[in-house]
Order: sequence, then C-alpha cells, then structure tokens
Amino acid sequence: MEQQNSDLFSDEIKIDETGKNHILGLASWAMLIVIVSVLGYVLDLLSSITGRNNEAVQSEGFGVYFKTGGNSIGGAILSLLIGLLINFFLFRFARQSRSGITALNQDELNRSFRNLKIYFIIVSILMIIVSLIVLIGVFAIL
Repeated sequence: MEQQNSDLFSDEIKIDETGKNHILGLASWAMLIVIVSVLGYVLDLLSSITGRNNEAVQSEGFGVYFKTGGNSIGGAILSLLIGLLINFFLFRFARQSRSGITALNQDELNRSFRNLKIYFIIVSILMIIVSLIVLIGVFAIL
C-alpha cells in the first residue's frame, strides 16, 4: 500500500493560480501599508521638529477649542523606532512572499509567513500593553 501524501513536504509549491493571486495581493497591500506608515512616521517627526503641530482647532459648532499635536521630538523618535521595527517584518513579508511566489520557492514563502507571524505577535503584544495601561488608568481615575 503506497502512501498518498509522500510528496507533502516537497520543495514545490502546490498553490493554484487563485491562491497565488491572493498572496500577491496580500504582498501588495502589505507594501502599501509599510510605505504609508513610514511616510507618516517621517511626517510626524518633521512636524515635531518644526513645531507646526501645536494648533488650536475649533470643534464643529460647539465653540470648544482643542489643542492638536503636542508631540515632543523624543516621542516622535520613539514612535518612529517602534514603527520601523514593526513594519520591518511586514516589509520582509511583502518582499519575500512576492519573490517566493514568482520564483516558486516554498522556503522563501515559508520565511515570508514567519515574518508575518512575528509582525502580528509584536502588534498583539503592544495592543495588550496599551490596553493594560488604559485599564490601569481607568481604575486609577475611579
């Protein structure tokens, strides 16, 4: 009796065209997210350096003024470093998945999904930390 799944772990990618198109679409969206995020971090850093982010904005029809911005240079640099760390793994996913699909390289595709896994782990940990800080703040106010 012959084993039917003997070629399950071969180096050949067994994905149909629809799956390939979906992965290429994921890679394109991931690259777009990385580019927009990095541009946002750079603009935030530039606005904190120039000091143009301290403006009073009137709320719609209520006559209440809110102070926008107020990021310090240190906060902008910290958010830039954390954002670059997070988006580095998303960038690697986008680059490696695209090259893995076009070259039909299973190892490259596996490495790309490992980077996507690391990205989501880091984002999840940061969200848990922020949620805990907010929860502690709410309990401290009450």
